[in-house]
Amino acid sequence: MKSKFAALVLVVLLLIPTGVAIGSYFMTNHAPLNAGVIDTIGISDIDGTSFTLKKDDASPAAAEMFSAIIDANDRAEQAVGGLPEPLHGTKFYALSFHGLEKTLNYQYYFTANSTDAYYCDDKGIAYKLPVDFVSKFHASDYAISLYETAHAPVLRVADKYTVAADTMSWQYKLTDGNYSDKSIIPGETTPGDYFIDGGINLDFTYQPDVLNVKITDGSKVVFDNEYSKMTELSFDKATTVNVELSVSWYQDETRNYYGEATYKFDADIPAPADFAVNKAKIEPGDFIVVSVSNVYDLSRVQFSCEPNINYTPTFFLEGTTARALVPVSYELDSGNYSMTMSYGQKSKTIDVTVEDKTFKRVPVVISAATEKASRTEATLAAFDEALSPVASGGSDTLYFRDSGKFYDYTVDTRGFAISVGIGHTKVISDTGTSYRHNGVDFKVAVGKDVAAVMDGEVVYVGDTALSGNLVVIEHGLGLKSWYAHLGDISVKQGDKVEKGDVIAVTGNTGFTNGTTLHLGLSVFDVPVSIYPLWEDEGLPVVDPQ
Repeated sequence: MKSKFAALVLVVLLLIPTGVAIGSYFMTNHAPLNAGVIDTIGISDIDGTSFTLKKDDASPAAAEMFSAIIDANDRAEQAVGGLPEPLHGTKFYALSFHGLEKTLNYQYYFTANSTDAYYCDDKGIAYKLPVDFVSKFHASDYAISLYETAHAPVLRVADKYTVAADTMSWQYKLTDGNYSDKSIIPGETTPGDYFIDGGINLDFTYQPDVLNVKITDGSKVVFDNEYSKMTELSFDKATTVNVELSVSWYQDETRNYYGEATYKFDADIPAPADFAVNKAKIEPGDFIVVSVSNVYDLSRVQFSCEPNINYTPTFFLEGTTARALVPVSYELDSGNYSMTMSYGQKSKTIDVTVEDKTFKRVPVVISAATEKASRTEATLAAFDEALSPVASGGSDTLYFRDSGKFYDYTVDTRGFAISVGIGHTKVISDTGTSYRHNGVDFKVAVGKDVAAVMDGEVVYVGDTALSGNLVVIEHGLGLKSWYAHLGDISVKQGDKVEKGDVIAVTGNTGFTNGTTLHLGLSVFDVPVSIYPLWEDEGLPVVDPQ
């Protein structure tokens, strides 16, 4: 009996530690996570920056904030009506409380007003935070993301590169009206040297009151003055320079910040832009080729003209040279036109003379029935709708480069004879309708081969009531040739053609009074004359020197 009792006692004694462990585990996992057991607080601010506070943190400031948060939670009062509506959907601080291998996640909503701050617990219940705690938190480094002006001014160079301050003294205003110069958010710097074309343009998140610039090329100081005077600076060749900025923001009652800083960066400066046109004298309806060298960003090429030619050229990049065709409509007056081109801090004005030219009124025998069938407001609108997308396109391939003069129908042995030229006014005999002619009409026998006037790509094949069968060829930079009133067409959209290639045969389709080839030329949607391109020089391209 004694031995059995002793064995029972031994079993009980062996089970006691297991029972204690089970009880301890049960109590730990069911005990509330309250102030007494929390040992770590994680903070993620509204910018996503993380902080960790420990109950026994070695940093007095961190330990003090740990206690302040725990105390504020205990003293917070449940908000009647829950979280105020204006705070719904706003950014919040995410705080996580850890202890006893548990975690509780709360959301803290702060505003610029210390009497208007709340937190929501893990059950979504809102509590209003004590004012003294909110004031304390506002003044701490943990609240820095609440202040937009706590972000140190960041410099943007040439609209491409970000530069953080090299040195910074910065004060930003707190919600209590005082200024803080504690930790500021410095921003990031784009690494490496900066390739800067078109001028060293500087822009700050907060525009400074004083901005002095010092630029050094090797050991030589090439500029040391106010930024506003940098327009006087230019480089005549590619070089690498060091840039140092001294910047100040004054204290002002209207601002929430003041300070001073220095910035440093290296910049690779390419050779400056230069400008050229291929000719300085043209007739109404003609066009010129404009070229700008040392271009790396087409969006920064600017063009203007005085008097206004009512056209904004589209530039294309060929290597580092920007090119555009600039048409002068046959409806513009003759005289001197000053064309100004600029890129970055470089600009140039080139005078182009538009010479006098007389345009005639040419009577054309076309029946009223033909006009009613093929040239009405409806057919004109339908033509524009179908062809406007074609006219608005352009290619950076200069198909006309080094190809000499354009194909000349006036010397074609197949019998093309000009009946109405570009810019003249056509007068319809039966109805008296008159309009400016935007191409060249050739009278020719039916079924004659129609040749492409220059190398290019076929961008349209189709037909409209106005044009009849139509082919459009792109020659580069938006220059297009238009072939209307055709018979059978032998090319399709996307075909590449060379000067003189047969693309169709002549016909009698659309608004015409017999077998006709209407040959038009345009720069995008502006009709221009093909006559100068029949000369020996064709369409020369002049590079800036």
